[in-house]
Amino acid sequence: MKLTIGSKSIKMKDGLYCLNDLHKASGGEKKNGPSYFISLDSTANLTNEIMESDTEISVSYIINLT
Repeated sequence: MKLTIGSKSIKMKDGLYCLNDLHKASGGEKKNGPSYFISLDSTANLTNEIMESDTEISVSYIINLT
């Protein structure tokens, strides 16, 4: 499935959307960049919570699409 937000095309690999492309489509402000989100303690806590839960939510770490 092809995803386009505004004029930005979002790459996809193995069923996962490119976080960098999504960031660019949202305005691309550096302060909201993926590297900042990934480095937050709250993101690590959320990831751990999801991984330890009984849900079927999959947590994927950084995947290089290039």
